[in-house]
Amino acid sequence: RMRYKWLESHGYPIGSGHVESACKQIVCKRHKQAGMRWSQAGVQQMLNLAAFIHGNRWDEYWQPKIA
Repeated sequence: RMRYKWLESHGYPIGSGHVESACKQIVCKRHKQAGMRWSQAGVQQMLNLAAFIHGNRWDEYWQPKIA
């Protein structure tokens, strides 16, 4: 169970609107454009990249590839 009062008092969002909006913007808008066809493996790779980019973890993604 979520401790709503504690989370809210520490500045954490307690609604799902942030996540739903991000899914709509990142997944639907960008990956479901007209004429796009994706395999399951291909879309998963693109979503992984989008997660790194939007999560400000781009350097973390490239770290193992440089080494």
